[in-house]
Amino acid sequence: VVSRIEKKLKLNLNEVLTIFLDFLVREYRKKS
Repeated sequence: VVSRIEKKLKLNLNEVLTIFLDFLVREYRKKS
């Protein structure tokens, strides 16, 4: 069970990072 939760957490972290990076890039392009 613990390993399953860890996998889900890692997946979620990856998704959040990707979304956050995408957002940062968009904001940066708006300013420039």
